[in-house]
Amino acid sequence: MVVAAFLLSLPTFALPTSRTWLKVHGWLVMACALFTLVLGLMEWITTLTTRANLEAIWGQQTPEIQSMLQQKVCYTFNIAALKTGFITGGGALA
Repeated sequence: MVVAAFLLSLPTFALPTSRTWLKVHGWLVMACALFTLVLGLMEWITTLTTRANLEAIWGQQTPEIQSMLQQKVCYTFNIAALKTGFITGGGALA
Protein backbone atom coordinates (compact mmCIF):
# COMPACT_ATOMS: atom_id res chain seq x y z
CA MET A 1 0.00 0.00 0.00
CA VAL A 2 2.88 2.35 0.76
CA VAL A 3 4.48 1.56 -2.58
CA ALA A 4 1.18 2.28 -4.33
CA ALA A 5 0.96 5.63 -2.52
CA PHE A 6 4.46 6.49 -3.67
CA LEU A 7 3.75 5.47 -7.27
CA LEU A 8 0.58 7.57 -7.30
CA SER A 9 2.57 10.59 -6.17
CA LEU A 10 4.80 10.47 -9.27
CA PRO A 11 2.17 11.72 -11.75
CA THR A 12 1.63 14.70 -9.46
CA PHE A 13 5.13 15.92 -10.24
CA ALA A 14 4.67 15.34 -13.96
CA LEU A 15 1.25 17.03 -14.11
CA PRO A 16 1.43 19.98 -11.69
CA THR A 17 -1.81 21.52 -12.97
CA SER A 18 -3.89 18.39 -12.27
CA ARG A 19 -5.01 18.14 -8.66
CA THR A 20 -6.70 14.77 -9.14
CA TRP A 21 -3.51 12.77 -8.65
CA LEU A 22 -2.66 14.82 -5.55
CA LYS A 23 -6.08 14.16 -4.04
CA VAL A 24 -5.84 10.42 -4.76
CA HIS A 25 -2.37 10.36 -3.21
CA GLY A 26 -3.63 12.20 -0.14
CA TRP A 27 -6.44 9.70 0.38
CA LEU A 28 -4.07 6.79 -0.07
CA VAL A 29 -1.67 8.25 2.49
CA MET A 30 -4.59 8.54 4.92
CA ALA A 31 -5.51 4.90 4.24
CA CYS A 32 -1.90 3.86 4.97
CA ALA A 33 -1.95 5.86 8.21
CA LEU A 34 -5.22 4.26 9.31
CA PHE A 35 -3.95 0.79 8.44
CA THR A 36 -0.78 1.39 10.46
CA LEU A 37 -2.82 2.70 13.40
CA VAL A 38 -5.03 -0.40 13.38
CA LEU A 39 -2.00 -2.71 13.28
CA GLY A 40 -0.41 -0.86 16.19
CA LEU A 41 -3.59 -1.02 18.26
CA MET A 42 -3.97 -4.73 17.59
CA GLU A 43 -0.39 -5.38 18.71
CA TRP A 44 -0.85 -3.23 21.82
CA ILE A 45 -4.09 -4.99 22.84
CA THR A 46 -2.50 -8.41 22.27
CA THR A 47 0.44 -7.43 24.47
CA LEU A 48 -1.85 -6.19 27.24
CA THR A 49 -3.98 -9.34 27.24
CA THR A 50 -0.91 -11.57 27.25
CA ARG A 51 0.54 -9.68 30.19
CA ALA A 52 -2.79 -9.87 32.07
CA ASN A 53 -3.04 -13.63 31.55
CA LEU A 54 0.60 -14.30 32.39
CA GLU A 55 0.26 -13.57 36.10
CA ALA A 56 -2.57 -16.08 36.58
CA ILE A 57 -0.77 -18.81 34.63
CA TRP A 58 2.53 -18.08 36.39
CA GLY A 59 0.89 -18.36 39.82
CA GLN A 60 -0.53 -21.81 39.04
CA GLN A 61 2.91 -23.30 38.36
CA THR A 62 5.07 -24.98 40.96
CA PRO A 63 8.28 -23.24 42.06
CA GLU A 64 10.34 -25.78 40.11
CA ILE A 65 8.47 -25.03 36.87
CA GLN A 66 8.72 -21.28 37.52
CA SER A 67 12.47 -21.59 38.01
CA MET A 68 12.89 -23.66 34.86
CA LEU A 69 10.82 -21.23 32.79
CA GLN A 70 12.66 -18.22 34.16
CA GLN A 71 16.07 -19.74 33.44
CA LYS A 72 15.04 -20.79 29.93
CA VAL A 73 13.40 -17.47 28.99
CA CYS A 74 16.07 -15.25 30.56
CA TYR A 75 18.91 -17.28 29.03
CA THR A 76 17.35 -17.11 25.57
CA PHE A 77 16.62 -13.40 26.01
CA ASN A 78 20.18 -12.64 27.15
CA ILE A 79 21.72 -14.51 24.20
CA ALA A 80 19.50 -12.52 21.82
CA ALA A 81 20.47 -9.30 23.60
CA LEU A 82 24.17 -10.11 23.29
CA LYS A 83 23.83 -10.82 19.57
CA THR A 84 22.10 -7.52 18.90
CA GLY A 85 24.13 -5.48 21.37
CA PHE A 86 20.97 -4.39 23.20
CA ILE A 87 21.37 -5.03 26.92
CA THR A 88 18.50 -4.49 29.36
CA GLY A 89 18.61 -4.43 33.13
CA GLY A 90 15.83 -6.75 34.23
CA GLY A 91 15.59 -9.72 31.91
CA ALA A 92 12.56 -10.91 29.99
CA LEU A 93 10.11 -11.12 32.88
CA ALA A 94 11.08 -8.03 34.82
